[in-house]
Amino acid sequence: MRINCWLNSRLHDCLKKICVIGLVLLLIACGSDDGSSQADNINTKQLSDGVCDNLGVDPSYAFEPMIYTQPGIHLLVMGDTGTGGEQQKQAAQLFENFHINYPFDAIIHTGDVFYPSGISSSDHPYTDSRFKDIYFTKSYGGLPWYLVAGNHDYDGSIGALKGFFAQHDNLNFANNYYHQRLTQDGVVIDLLALDTDPVIKGAVQAEQISWLADTFATVSKQQSVIIAFGHHPIFSNGSHGNNDALTGIFYDMLKQYQTALYLAGHDHNLEYLVKDNVPQFVISGAAGKTLRDIDCGKHSYYAASKAGGFALYVQRAQIWIIPLTSSSEQIMFKLAL
Repeated sequence: MRINCWLNSRLHDCLKKICVIGLVLLLIACGSDDGSSQADNINTKQLSDGVCDNLGVDPSYAFEPMIYTQPGIHLLVMGDTGTGGEQQKQAAQLFENFHINYPFDAIIHTGDVFYPSGISSSDHPYTDSRFKDIYFTKSYGGLPWYLVAGNHDYDGSIGALKGFFAQHDNLNFANNYYHQRLTQDGVVIDLLALDTDPVIKGAVQAEQISWLADTFATVSKQQSVIIAFGHHPIFSNGSHGNNDALTGIFYDMLKQYQTALYLAGHDHNLEYLVKDNVPQFVISGAAGKTLRDIDCGKHSYYAASKAGGFALYVQRAQIWIIPLTSSSEQIMFKLAL
């Protein structure tokens, strides 16, 4: 009897060790797959005007204004804005020109609202010269904005940033991370704003991960289009490259819950990547800060070092992704849902 108990105990310990070792090996394997940034960033041919030769196929469509006659929600995605310089003003005017013809319903800002070091108070002079004077003078300025903080915003006071946004009912920054549901014309978007700067800096994110899991439990791909956004890209062919800190549990959760798009900034250019079916990736960090060079990479559908942003026309069965630059209204991409 004692011998049998001893054998059972030893067997249990061995099985437990095998499980632990197996889990570690699985995590290593997954990590090496998601972290294969060098292979992802192999240059590929650019066809024309930012469109990339992905697997020998032109993935773009000619811009078609008729999409706006169908039910949908029209979003402007911009990021890395807050310089107060000519490039920011030019990008803001590009958005105005597009909005006049094809009105936006809401604006997503992917962070770095104020350069170089955020703001120190809610009435900091930059809130006028680098935001209100540029955007509130435009016809789209009064639309709902959904914003996240970038690394340069974190160099200042996030409390001051929240204080500034709280002064204006249309500037939404309910928390460092939050969930917002948009509904129009029978189309529903579940918008998930993520706080990526602490993740990049190695801070424990148990609360944010728990919140994200709880939020995903309340949304469904069958009922809505799920779009997440944060400041830092998960994958990028820009100068900052991929973010290994985000290619773990955050990326896994976005895939598991069938998130259609992950939007980011940080790299000062425009890019659309299709690494897996979902999520796909839009990087919009070219609306103010000095541009940086970018090449088409292995998963790039579009890559351009041009001032501007992206328009998203979100419908129930697809999302139209439209680069907004000085050569706007020429191309668009289709993400089938």
